[in-house]
Amino acid sequence: MGVTQGEALPPEHDEGTRVTGTVAPLQVGDRVADRYQLCELLGQGGMARVYRAHDEVLDRAVAIKIIDRHAGDDATFEQACIKEARAAAALAHPNIAQIFDSGVHDGCGFIVMELVSGRALRTILDERPVLPTLEAIEVAAQVADALDWAHRHGVIHCDVKPPNIIVTPDGCPKLVDFGIARAMAATTGQASEIWGSAPYMSPEQVEGLRPDGRTDIYALGAVLYELLTGRLPFEGSTLAAMASQRLVMDPPRPRDHDPRISPELDRVVLRALARDRAGRYARASELRDALRGVANDAGARTMPLQAEPSPTRPRPVAPSVVPRSSVRRPPFMAVLAALAVLALLLVGLVVAPMVRSATSAPQTTVPDLVGKRIGEVPALLQQAKLLAGTIRTRSADSAQLGRVLEQQPPAGQGMPAGGRVELVIGVPR
Repeated sequence: MGVTQGEALPPEHDEGTRVTGTVAPLQVGDRVADRYQLCELLGQGGMARVYRAHDEVLDRAVAIKIIDRHAGDDATFEQACIKEARAAAALAHPNIAQIFDSGVHDGCGFIVMELVSGRALRTILDERPVLPTLEAIEVAAQVADALDWAHRHGVIHCDVKPPNIIVTPDGCPKLVDFGIARAMAATTGQASEIWGSAPYMSPEQVEGLRPDGRTDIYALGAVLYELLTGRLPFEGSTLAAMASQRLVMDPPRPRDHDPRISPELDRVVLRALARDRAGRYARASELRDALRGVANDAGARTMPLQAEPSPTRPRPVAPSVVPRSSVRRPPFMAVLAALAVLALLLVGLVVAPMVRSATSAPQTTVPDLVGKRIGEVPALLQQAKLLAGTIRTRSADSAQLGRVLEQQPPAGQGMPAGGRVELVIGVPR
């Protein structure tokens, strides 16, 4: 959720960090912690509301995030919230919005932050879904620099997404909401609970594993993918389906959506989005440097995409200069015979390989995937020379989150190599 002044932010459609409870009954005019006067609602999402407020002690404008009343123990939540806010408050970096204060008011957590003048990246993307390549690279490189600074100080963001990136009027991106997702996850009592935003969530977050700095690198890779292509790396009819896809498959290459994206930039984005975090950049600074290198190369050689001819009207063909009377037409039966021969040749070319494939394709045995963590599935399928087919989701308890609940065909059945196994994955209720 953006922390801005100068624009009212739209509601976050699907990206709020998961939390249980009801939104705090605070409104404009209320005072928080006997110090902060709420002046204007800037935005709201699934986890909190953000207000422009007046700090009566220091006589300055601030942004204050009022977090939804938590279902867990208020004392535990307060401790976790303050711990994360204190860690983030030490992050003095030009691309990180400063945190001033934190605490609990009437059972609801609050974070007091710098009021950044600018616009949320989400708002910018809603107006122009694709940014120019060099502009997208620069935004991502600066955010990567901010993440590297935070990681060096032991702080992981865990919820990098366009609403949490504010672009100032001079083009400087600033990250907000550092550590809030971690503070809330620390009080659930369930290590397998999923926290984050589905479109930008890493595979390890979907599996309920402990995040690290490479988790933020994955999310930034997803943001960069969207900046360059106007699309998300994974798309689905539900957030759960969108999140689970990344566990067993890789996203389409950015170049598949826009051929103007260079192969070098394509490789950088896909490495940041590696399913196994060991395959990603080890540090955010490495991603930053790779992006700077691509930007330098792109600045030296820019190749505009060739315009394609309009498909609405074919180019007119010049009339033949051969006199009509001199053109010999083949006999009608000869034309039919030629077409028949051509048809037989085409049938032979298409059917023969299919027959050979059906009779000679090596057979394999479907492995037992039920109960396996979804992260284990790709290697098991690869060993059996099989592929993942349709992936569906079903609500499950905490012990089954991120695990295979059903498979089709069943384990032990024989099928041709290269076949696809359909899966049902457990997701939160």
